[in-house]
Formats: sequence, C-alpha cells, structure tokens
Amino acid sequence: MTDEIERRLRAADPLRAIPQERSADSWSPAELEAIMNAADPRQQQSTRVRWITAAGSAAAVTLIAVGSYALVAKEKTEPEPSAQPPLELTLPGSGSSMASCMPFSSEVLAGMSPAFSGTAVEVDDDSVLLDVDHWYAGGGAQQVELQTLEGATVSLEGVPEFVSGERYLVTAANGVVNACGFTSMWSDENAAVFDEAFTS
Repeated sequence: MTDEIERRLRAADPLRAIPQERSADSWSPAELEAIMNAADPRQQQSTRVRWITAAGSAAAVTLIAVGSYALVAKEKTEPEPSAQPPLELTLPGSGSSMASCMPFSSEVLAGMSPAFSGTAVEVDDDSVLLDVDHWYAGGGAQQVELQTLEGATVSLEGVPEFVSGERYLVTAANGVVNACGFTSMWSDENAAVFDEAFTS
C-alpha cells in the first residue's frame, strides 16, 4: 500500500486509530473499511438521519394506533339512546261521572289496554311521570307520562292521588286513564287481580 493511502488514513482518523509503529500494509481490507466508515462524518450523519427517520415513523404509527383505540373506546362507552319515548296518557276530567263505572273485576280488567305497574318519579299540577316496572298489556316504553286536562289537579275523582315514590297499577282506554278502581295504588291484592286478568 502506498504512503499516500497511509497518510490519508491517518488524516481521516481523529483518534489516530492507526498506531505510528504499525505499517498500513499490515491492515486488512475489512479493518481499513471500518476505520474509513467511522472517521467519515458524512457516513455518521447518514446513519443518524436514518435512525431519526425510523424513530419518527415508529412514533407516528404509535400515535395513530392510540388515537384509533381511543375513538373505538369512546364509541363503546357512550350510552345508547332510549328505545322509546315516554307513552303519553290523559287523566280523566274532574267532571267524569262515577255513575257509569263498571264493577271492578278481572274479566272487565282483561279487556283494558294499556295496563302496567310503575312508580311515580315526578309529580306536579299538570302531569305525572312514572317509571314502568311491568307491562301487562299494550306497551313497552320505560316511562309513561299522565297529563291533566284543562288545568285540572292531579288528584281527581275516581283516580288515586299520585305521590312521588309510590307505586301504582294503571290502565287506560282510548288514551285516557281509567278510574273506578281500574287505576289504583299498588298492593298485593290488586296485583293478584291484574295477574289473573292478563295471564289467563
């Protein structure tokens, strides 16, 4: 190997990797290539650029994956909308005649629809909102709203007074709540008549 090559190798190595007492002729091609690559700042810069590019690509992929997972998780945790809006029924007017009441019986009760049991959760002068716990006939909504007519009060003749937190048995015909005992406070005795009417 020429003196010129040896001089270039020494100049390229800032750490003087080639000892002064060792001749350049004694280095193998692989050793010389390793020294040249280590000493060449352009090679080091190229390696550094490739590493930064690879790291940046990996970080981008990770961010996309995390974002996608968060979006899917949010969609799964969002509550589903209610299946049905509250069923609306009307309370009978205050002038309803009690003379036309039919005797309370399971036979008459069986022909009424809708019929359900539920607990009053909101009561005011104009309406009553009930959470339904059981449908006997004619419905499937989770709530029923009973509305008064012409400013009448909730407590009407032939219909029990609705109190928040209390449970009731309710029937209606043509969208109007039935009086005469066919709508009443919940009791084991009344519930037994409803069970007999709608399961027989």
